[in-house]
Amino acid sequence: MNVRVTTGVLVLACLASAGCGTVANLAHCRPEEGGRIPFGGVKHDLACIQKSSSGEAGKQDTARDNYPRTALTMLCAVDLPFSFVGDVITWPYTASFTYVNQPAPFTPIQILPPLLPAAAPVEAPPVEAPPEMRPLPVQPQKLP
Repeated sequence: MNVRVTTGVLVLACLASAGCGTVANLAHCRPEEGGRIPFGGVKHDLACIQKSSSGEAGKQDTARDNYPRTALTMLCAVDLPFSFVGDVITWPYTASFTYVNQPAPFTPIQILPPLLPAAAPVEAPPVEAPPEMRPLPVQPQKLP
């Protein structure tokens, strides 16, 4: 019983130490939406740092207005090691989820032109039945 309780507490402690990037990675449903991919939390934090440091996070003109952008960059930088730990813990789940949800491979179908040009229709000569199979001519008869 103590082993189960200890394991549960350790799992909850590890999940609590997971960074916001890992939580954002696990919150999205599909890999094509950017979610549940291996080490997606670290990728999310690095994208956040790049976006906030390049000025895309908000349009600030003065040095005083740059403080929120700098704070966001620092928050993502502090969150980066926690996201790494969370991504290492959730890596088996995200890797298997991504593998299972890959689109099915298919071979594209290519329609080729015909190899030979279409021949003009040929009319067959009329076929006559042999004389022994021809019907006998019927002659009209007069009734008495």
